[in-house]
Amino acid sequence: SRFCRIDKSKIAELSNMWKSHTYEPATEYGRKASEKMNATRGKGFRHEKTKRKRSGYRGGFLDTTIRSVKFNEETGTFG
Repeated sequence: SRFCRIDKSKIAELSNMWKSHTYEPATEYGRKASEKMNATRGKGFRHEKTKRKRSGYRGGFLDTTIRSVKFNEETGTFG
């Protein structure tokens, strides 16, 4: 359609990019948090998330590296 931002010929590339939803933690703190929160589903998730945020971070260095991928609207690709 004329309002679609993604080129239909690029759909296969996007599908491959989004196929895996695995999480690769950068730190041990992130790994532990992921393990605890992966088991939490539904209504209790917000409560558990808030509890974890309140507990505070007692680890070392906080990695602030940006790992996002930009979408190029002109070419319809990521990168």
